[in-house]
Amino acid sequence: MCSLKKCTVKSGQGLSMYLFPKKPHLRKIWTVKLKRDNFVPSDYTELCERHFEKSQFVMNPEVAASVGFRPKSKMLVNGAIPTLFDLSDPKDKHGKRSLTQTQTSKPSRKFSVIEKRRRLEVN
Repeated sequence: MCSLKKCTVKSGQGLSMYLFPKKPHLRKIWTVKLKRDNFVPSDYTELCERHFEKSQFVMNPEVAASVGFRPKSKMLVNGAIPTLFDLSDPKDKHGKRSLTQTQTSKPSRKFSVIEKRRRLEVN
């Protein structure tokens, strides 16, 4: 299971999982990046691939997919550091769309019907 509190990714969901590094200085960087109080990773603590930028992988996943290559798992470059931690869902807890999504979405059906009637009246 991914060790980031807000992340719900578990092994077996089709995403690569990465054990914390053995090297003490990298292990400390990863631990600090998680921003969890009193967190001490074990030898089996993992982070999922969602927390690494594409540049942190040996092979860019998008480039590999564009040529039809699908590796079984994605390898991190030596010294890779997780940097992606904002996993906010565009929908809030109640399933409603966020304000930014509402503002950029298509106009409501009611508005479209009114506009259609106006166009018909003008013609």
